[in-house]
Amino acid sequence: MKSGTYEDISVSMDGPVAWLTIERPDKLNTLKISTLTEITDAIQRLERDDLVRAVVLTGSGDRAFSAGVFVDEMAGMDALACQNFTELESHAYRSVLLMQKPCIAAVNGYALGGGCVLAMTADIRVAADNAAFGLTELNMGAPVPIEAALLPLLVGHGRARDIIYTARHVSVSEALSIGLCTRVVPQAELRETAQRLALEISRHDPVALRMQKDIMTKWMTTDLMTAIDYSIGATSVVFASGAPSRAIGEFLRQREKRTAPGARPQRGA
Repeated sequence: MKSGTYEDISVSMDGPVAWLTIERPDKLNTLKISTLTEITDAIQRLERDDLVRAVVLTGSGDRAFSAGVFVDEMAGMDALACQNFTELESHAYRSVLLMQKPCIAAVNGYALGGGCVLAMTADIRVAADNAAFGLTELNMGAPVPIEAALLPLLVGHGRARDIIYTARHVSVSEALSIGLCTRVVPQAELRETAQRLALEISRHDPVALRMQKDIMTKWMTTDLMTAIDYSIGATSVVFASGAPSRAIGEFLRQREKRTAPGARPQRGA
């Protein structure tokens, strides 16, 4: 389904999971200026929608998640135009990275350049067995900018330099082995796997889940002691909501049932 608001993307709901799909399969789902603007707007809308518990990013078709920015728009850019474009690009990536709801990238096919960066801004990357990753900007005579700084956090500085300096494609098997993606499934099972994972995550209390993501974002974006201090305060906020008391109370009630005289032993206990 293509939203009436957007031309380059679609947004649809599957239960509490929102699917944001780049709809440019004939152009390998490359990211135009309009595409990046629409992604930013859609993410902000999904952030405000209480019915949305998790978001899945993907690309239309089976050839590409996104092969990066639409280079036709970049041809002939001067320094000022490049700076404006890069800031717009960064704003789109950052909207995903800092969104308080969990986000899964369902990587179908190529995730290159800006497409790879977009996938890295998601919390989890699930890849089809035909996927390939790469930060290929140096092939176009440009450095890898902005949120590609996430790559060393995922794979380490040495591997990040290898991938960026060579501008090569990283096979899905290598991506899995180095932590660039966390699961690889047959292409036909990608949507089902991403949806099932999103639902598993969505079952948690929304306040606790939101604060957990905030805590993990602080781990990435601040120094260690600041992140620890923030975690202490965030945990207190969650306890103030009453969610832990309810969950702990239910756990204790279920434990009491399991250990009561005459209770049937639980399988695997």
